[in-house]
Amino acid sequence: TISACRSILGSGHRSLPEDKQDRNEVQQQILNLNNSDIPIKKQAATLALYYLASNPANQGTIRETGGIEALVRQLGDGDTAVKEYTTEALSELSVNNLANQNTIREAGGITALMGLLEDNDAGVKIASALALSGLARDNLANQDAIREAGGIALLIALLEDDDAVMKE
Repeated sequence: TISACRSILGSGHRSLPEDKQDRNEVQQQILNLNNSDIPIKKQAATLALYYLASNPANQGTIRETGGIEALVRQLGDGDTAVKEYTTEALSELSVNNLANQNTIREAGGITALMGLLEDNDAGVKIASALALSGLARDNLANQDAIREAGGIALLIALLEDDDAVMKE
């Protein structure tokens, strides 16, 4: 939720834009993501990019300013929350946006998301499966990339997982 994001960002951070394009905020959050090794700062930046991406006007800005590549790099982070928030941001960026879907694939996002299907955390697994679903929607190139990289077998394995959450 936005209140959780504001809580993580801290009271000194200006309000999250909800209904307007905000190129400066997008660029600042990408800088924060690229220049920090501190998990809480990465969490805040990925959450902010997630909320910024909910506005279609910001989706192109995130792509054009290197945000997708920055997010894909975070999929290998050791922090569970960073991985989960990043997959959710990539999911949001891929909704009805062919250019973003293709950029995520070209940046190595499909392969990285498939690796997270085997993560120890159920939330990361679910978020990754949902992100892959969004990337495959109406995108034959991404469907082919997922299939060719063994993604179907990994998704079936999730369905067979004893973790009841994964079967919902």
